[in-house]
Amino acid sequence: KTAEGRKSIAEAGGNLVFIATGVFFVILGFLKRKNAFAHKRLMLTAMVLLTSAGVDRLILGFWDFGYFPPLVTILSLGPLLVLSIFDKLYLKKFRFLSLGLFVFVLAFRLLQPSKFIFTDKYGQNIIDDLSWLFLW
Repeated sequence: KTAEGRKSIAEAGGNLVFIATGVFFVILGFLKRKNAFAHKRLMLTAMVLLTSAGVDRLILGFWDFGYFPPLVTILSLGPLLVLSIFDKLYLKKFRFLSLGLFVFVLAFRLLQPSKFIFTDKYGQNIIDDLSWLFLW
């Protein structure tokens, strides 16, 4: 879409950053697979990060709400929020890992680090190189 001009460099970079961060959490979850508590939470975080583009498409295409960023954030963070509430109700206390991952993903969605990375020439070069790699 970026090569066709339908998506800005910052938007494409945002998807790239979410994918890379999601893959990072998949690797962490894989490494922690013997600790079921941590493994489940890390893999859920990876799922939340990797499905962020799908949540956008669900809101825009299927439900036709128009683009409403708070709704995107609420829907994408829903599983982590429910997990934190579950920990409080079932385990009788907030678990740092669950709450920490929720806060991390919330900050990640609100601060959008890709806007800082992909607004200069370096970010443009990354997108151009990836476009060449996948569109040749």
